[in-house]
Amino acid sequence: MGSNDFVTLFFLVAAVLIFLQLRSVLGRRTGNEKPPFDPYSPRDLAKGPGSDDGKVVTLPKRDEAGGEERFAAIDAFARTGNAAEHLAARTHPA
Repeated sequence: MGSNDFVTLFFLVAAVLIFLQLRSVLGRRTGNEKPPFDPYSPRDLAKGPGSDDGKVVTLPKRDEAGGEERFAAIDAFARTGNAAEHLAARTHPA
């Protein structure tokens, strides 16, 4: 046997071992797999456009009359201006 025969035999054995390892790791089909997804199949059209199956929640309407009055308590507590400016003034006094 020449050196070419040895190299060919080595790669042949390596290929067979890799094939057997991949086959044991990946496994075989058992029949319990999900069927393949068909993106072009028709959707469930039995439901009408108005049926929501209880998934939509209607929120109460907001009272728009007291828009500025709602924030009066917060404005009295919080200072006006940029928060970054206040933080910079506290950490780096002039």
